[in-house]
Amino acid sequence: MTDIPTAHHAGPTTPGDPGTDPVGSWELDVYRQVVAGPGAAKLQDSRVAPLVAAARGYWHADQAAEKVCADLAGVNFRGRTGEQLRAALRMGSMVMPRYLPASGRVWESSSDGSDGRLRPFLIELKPAHPRTETDRASGKVRVIKYETLRPTGSTAGSIIDVHPATPRDWDDAPVALITEGTLKGDAALTALLLAAGITRDDLSFPASMPPTQRQALARLRELMDRVPADRRTLILTVTGIANWHHNPEWAEVNLRDKRVWLTPDGDVHRNPQVWDQADQAWTYLSSRRRAQVKLLDLGAATAPAALSDDDSANIAVTPEEEPDDTDDDVPEPDGPAAGPKGLDDYLGQAGGWDTLPPLLRQQLPPRPRGKRRPTGTLEVDEKRCVVKEWHDSDTRSGKPAGWRVNSHIAGRVVAVNDQRNASALEIRTGLIDQSAEAESSVRATVVIEVYWIDQDGDRVSHRITGPDSLLVDNPASWHTERVGGNVPSAVKAHPSWPCDMKWLAAIKAHRPRETTRQSRWGHMGWVPTDDGHPVFLVGAQVIGADGLMPAKATPGVSPDILAKANLFGVIEPADDEHLRTALRNVVHAYDRVWTNPRYTAIALATALRPIVPLPYNTPVMCTGASGKGKSHMASLIMSFWQHAPGTWKPSLLPGSMLDTMASTQYSLSRTPIWVVDDLAPSSDDRRAKSNEALMEDLLRAVHNQANRARMMMTATDMTQRREQPPRAVIVGTAENEVSTNSAANRAVNLTFQAGSLLGNEVDAADEIRDDTGEAAMVTFGAIRAMARVAGDNWELAAGLWQTRKDDLMRDGVERLGAEGSARRQMDMAADLAIGLLPLGYLAQMLGLEEIHRRVDGWIDDIFDHVFAETLRIHQNTPGRALLAAVRAALRAGAAYIEARDTPTQPPLQEGKGTVSATMLGWQAAGDGALRPGGTRIGSLVAKNDHLYVLLDPANAFKIAQRHQPDLIPYGSRQNTSWAAVWAEGLTCPDGDPWKRHQVGQHLRPVVRAYGLEAVPFPLDQIVGGEVGLERLGDRQPN
Repeated sequence: MTDIPTAHHAGPTTPGDPGTDPVGSWELDVYRQVVAGPGAAKLQDSRVAPLVAAARGYWHADQAAEKVCADLAGVNFRGRTGEQLRAALRMGSMVMPRYLPASGRVWESSSDGSDGRLRPFLIELKPAHPRTETDRASGKVRVIKYETLRPTGSTAGSIIDVHPATPRDWDDAPVALITEGTLKGDAALTALLLAAGITRDDLSFPASMPPTQRQALARLRELMDRVPADRRTLILTVTGIANWHHNPEWAEVNLRDKRVWLTPDGDVHRNPQVWDQADQAWTYLSSRRRAQVKLLDLGAATAPAALSDDDSANIAVTPEEEPDDTDDDVPEPDGPAAGPKGLDDYLGQAGGWDTLPPLLRQQLPPRPRGKRRPTGTLEVDEKRCVVKEWHDSDTRSGKPAGWRVNSHIAGRVVAVNDQRNASALEIRTGLIDQSAEAESSVRATVVIEVYWIDQDGDRVSHRITGPDSLLVDNPASWHTERVGGNVPSAVKAHPSWPCDMKWLAAIKAHRPRETTRQSRWGHMGWVPTDDGHPVFLVGAQVIGADGLMPAKATPGVSPDILAKANLFGVIEPADDEHLRTALRNVVHAYDRVWTNPRYTAIALATALRPIVPLPYNTPVMCTGASGKGKSHMASLIMSFWQHAPGTWKPSLLPGSMLDTMASTQYSLSRTPIWVVDDLAPSSDDRRAKSNEALMEDLLRAVHNQANRARMMMTATDMTQRREQPPRAVIVGTAENEVSTNSAANRAVNLTFQAGSLLGNEVDAADEIRDDTGEAAMVTFGAIRAMARVAGDNWELAAGLWQTRKDDLMRDGVERLGAEGSARRQMDMAADLAIGLLPLGYLAQMLGLEEIHRRVDGWIDDIFDHVFAETLRIHQNTPGRALLAAVRAALRAGAAYIEARDTPTQPPLQEGKGTVSATMLGWQAAGDGALRPGGTRIGSLVAKNDHLYVLLDPANAFKIAQRHQPDLIPYGSRQNTSWAAVWAEGLTCPDGDPWKRHQVGQHLRPVVRAYGLEAVPFPLDQIVGGEVGLERLGDRQPN
């Protein structure tokens, strides 16, 4: 603040009790030292203390301050906002800065604005001579008292404001007051401080302190720190009751379980539009922000001096009486007698801060009505349980104006329950996203109560449930499959059913304040919170840094939407010593289950991987013969996620191959971990192939983090249904490995055979699963440990966890020397191994260094296993698979190779060495002679003293695929497969002795030899052994 002389307080104009008496003003000359022009009188009239005004940074600006004001507001003069600024400054304006309640508070920021002013997020101007606007439709002239300057490039039309001197710990104040306008907010802060014992002299300018904004901020913050914690109220302002929508700042203010005083202007009693906005704000604050909202009813404050202590208990508004049927065209009263309109008016004219609590109401007053009710208006008659319709008087028939029954069914909206899924942004930041895009992802259900009077005079009530589209769809279609509503038979049987859209509008308008609204999360796992400290949902439990924290979030995955949802959970240990014992027992037992010690690391990492809030794309497949331990492994992993001991068993796992693809995908998007059990061989070839394809599709879906899209039938067209990506760690069990390399490469495979389990040693792990539940206690502790490690900066912690995963992958590549496609498998190993991170945190917090030190060894075990499996799988590449299928077809007599010059005779002489003509498809007949079997797929030739087989690319591929579909799945293509054979170096070297020709940018997968297009192989590649020219005898080809 510049050029403001020191001022002295001239004394209060209204002495008395500062808590109950109206707030007196200060001398006008004191305000003139803050702001010149008419703004000084406005601050005085609004009873804003001079120190409060100086700390905010009010000042007067005219044309000479254009550049300073533009820099401070963050606007340029090229656009509409610049023109708005110039026009306001030509008349002279009071500048009213507004500040965000953001993390990294503005009051802790350094002053980087010109003239030593603290830079606001945006500014308002109050022109000395406001402009006017004329509404084209109504012709009404509106005075624009305030101009809001939106920063260039910003989409913010308004913000939630807090005074910049407010200390950070006032966020924890038990009460928050939300009012309209900067001046009203500062007047409320002034009254609060006076009621808390801060003197009027303190709130003026002592001679010893030059009144710069920075000094005023420091002084006012010091005074606010003196206010006892139970007397504090966090004061938030909006620029108008209609401007509370879509403000992301709400996420920075923790209103959960806080008492919130909603303070619209007094015209909430008389203006239906103000009432509607107040009603929407109330609903938002109570349902989305979980606040305990009350109305600060300034419109009822006509005689505050007469309020008694008992008045504070009178916080319920008397329900509106039903009007008489004959007097409804009499204009309704405007509401309570006009009292002070705004909060600043009330505090300056009627009473101090301590007179506000008696004005609190638990609900809004009845919505004000217009002077005349149009004919056709429908309302619910609660007493008679009907919907009535208003009719004007009919001069022709002589019927008077009045209500007539429209429907003998009444109703109301009982509840709207939102269900939404956390976005990737919310999981990363830990904060609930309040954007319109996030709101659009919400799926809601509604409960509608309908009721009537039956023939016996009794009230009959039923509930209709379904998606929130019931609120906009014609009731006649509620029961249809398209809408999906559940309409009881008794309702359908009522003579007045179905009702129409006007009836629906009437029941939606009936008792709206009684409609409950609850937000639920549509999946288990980590979910964001208002305060940026995420919690983990599993089953019906909510776990955070402090253990079970049910008030932080509402789980939405219940048995009615997921059959086994109630079986998921964790177990809370009695204390840290109990948890310490549980962790020791789990590690000791799991060390003694499998003969392959790497399986211990994989089981622990898989079980705890859901706790790490990073995308997961590495399924685990357990394969082997029946009864060798596949489902046993899956049950031990699931024992970490049971709400009670013995919930999961080898015979009872979350999912199976009998489930449909859609059902399994739905489960994967709702749970933290899922098992698809028992992919077993089937006598039905079609079913066996279908089941294997299903498993392969699931592996790809999890690895690619994308479910299969589906279409949804609507009344008018087909639209694509929004599918949620898989969230669960998936464990599959199968008797055979998946045959397609692309699917096998997307999972970590564990092989089970005779001797995989350590006999009686497994009993300890089974006891943990079935009796003690200690594995689920470890999960509880690991979730709590992750939340505690994150502390107050979840987003930073999530970034560090991602970095840790990247480091694991890089270390694994360097240690194992992985190259090419094996590097990609190392990323899968890191994705799985990061699941050991929460176990390490937990062991460290519990002081179990012997377990903490083992984590690095377990990580190495996982990388070693994945690398070994990668090498094994890569032996079964597409090229090798095709060559193996050709060999199998030859040995089975389904195909044969002929000698180019003597096609009717066996190509090789028998009796020398280990290679015979039978390896080339020639079979012994009854007379002992060798004859070709099946279809010719190639020729044997000699060139440059070497023997070669020239395979017919079409016949060889077709026969191989027909006879060996496990090796060459349907859908494989001939040219692509032969190209893989060349790429893997299984053919003759290109150019020795035949060279491939290039077409465009690509080499053809065949050569031209002896007038044929063929794929050339050394003979030993086909028969698997060395063969010399002597085997041809006298029939050496040219």
